[in-house]
Amino acid sequence: MRFYLLLFISFCGYSQEVFKPLEQRKEFQPLKIERLLKADGHLDEAEWSKASLVNLDFQVEPFQGRKASFNSTIKLLYNQQFLYVAAIMHDSIGKNAYRAPNLKRDFDFDENETFGITIDGFNDKRNAIVLETNSYGAQRDLLAFDDRQYDVDWDGLYRVRTHRSDSSWVAEFAIPWQTLRYPKTDGIKAQDWGINFFRLRRSSNELSVWSPHPRSMTPLRMDYAGKLTGIIPPPPTATNIRFIPYLLQVSKNSEGTEIGNSTTSDFKMGGEIKWAISPTSVMDFTFNTDFAQADVDRQVNNISRFSVFFPERRQFFLENA
Repeated sequence: MRFYLLLFISFCGYSQEVFKPLEQRKEFQPLKIERLLKADGHLDEAEWSKASLVNLDFQVEPFQGRKASFNSTIKLLYNQQFLYVAAIMHDSIGKNAYRAPNLKRDFDFDENETFGITIDGFNDKRNAIVLETNSYGAQRDLLAFDDRQYDVDWDGLYRVRTHRSDSSWVAEFAIPWQTLRYPKTDGIKAQDWGINFFRLRRSSNELSVWSPHPRSMTPLRMDYAGKLTGIIPPPPTATNIRFIPYLLQVSKNSEGTEIGNSTTSDFKMGGEIKWAISPTSVMDFTFNTDFAQADVDRQVNNISRFSVFFPERRQFFLENA
């Protein structure tokens, strides 16, 4: 009995082998272009054919170290306004079989066919901006520190569109420089960033990455990330301002009440202006803010003597908290 127990422990230890980061980090140099591209999920611009590419060929789950079952190709371009990322995830299950339970923002990672990018703009191997999408173009983003602390309430401004076919699905990102964080630059000197790419193939629960990391960690562990070399981001602008308006229409229809039949309609409008003064300071101006705009609280049957705590879910109060 003791022999079998030791054998089982030895087998588990082998399957969960933790290896050190690569001594020579993988490198990827994006191509700089001049014109704006349309992020629509169709890589039909001539610039995409000239871009260098990398493959997500390291399997993390379920069999660490094996080659990914289906090839995934990543391309990068950038100009003075955006960093463009294109991902082509080859598959054979058919365009109607990609899994996406819903299209809500910040979806559950484990339930979707997902592609993601982790960017360490300061190349400190600790912090990461994470941008993800599922096969239907829903967005998920967060900030990560050492793969231990996460801020899932952070919402970055970026555009992503996807396209599905019977042989692959494509995700095309357009990421404004204002969304990213990196050292101050004069727009001439090149920088090196940490970066990694990952794909979750939900139908087989297979996680594949570009730069290898152990299965006991996630792609958000940036000391295992590769390196984005020779990128020349533009200098930060003092006018990093974002306007977020809203317009609501409320209609009420009363029939058979004591006051008779009536129909009323009303409009409510307002918005917010966010000014990023510095990488650590954001000033918010708000007009007629609709604090009620939040996800519906989960239904809870409380049979204990303690009160139910519903966490704050309104974005106005969560940002930078």
